[in-house]
Amino acid sequence: DVGCVFKVTDTYQVVEYSEINSTTANLRNANGQLTFNAGNICNHYFSLDFLRTCNSRSNELKLHIAKKKIPTIDAAGQPLTPASENGIKLEKFVFDVFEFAPCGPCSRCRARPSSRRPRTKPR
Repeated sequence: DVGCVFKVTDTYQVVEYSEINSTTANLRNANGQLTFNAGNICNHYFSLDFLRTCNSRSNELKLHIAKKKIPTIDAAGQPLTPASENGIKLEKFVFDVFEFAPCGPCSRCRARPSSRRPRTKPR
């Protein structure tokens, strides 16, 4: 699964796959195409100056809540692997810095469209 890329008020944002439900992810337009069809595969290019700006603003980045299966140990110290999510992890993602990039018509910020069709043939 991949997150979806959105453009909101001249900034790109990514909704992580774990934060979007199946119904929304599979929503279709009247022509049958996916409504949210821009996936994020984490091929990002940033200038060093932009990354310095991001570093100075890192406390402004959103926290994402991820429900996880967190291994534990029993009273005897033996590892236990949970069958379902038993904990919450707070995460930050590299694409969260998109909100710091101006993406108006004069900027160099772009989302590149690409086919979802596989690029290689199985052997």
